[in-house]
Amino acid sequence: MLIKEYRITNNCSNAEYQVAQLYNVAEMSKAESGGGEGVEILTNEPYEDEYRKGQYTHK
Repeated sequence: MLIKEYRITNNCSNAEYQVAQLYNVAEMSKAESGGGEGVEILTNEPYEDEYRKGQYTHK
């Protein structure tokens, strides 16, 4: 079996990426909500367990 690994360079830091991700989530939620009711971000925090890590956002 042949395993190939691809790497994509990123031109921003991890902290900048997380801010951009939160902005994108907020903008998409606002666009999908319709009717002008808006979206409120209640929780936005990093998480890490034994299998994965990421960003938890509760809207």
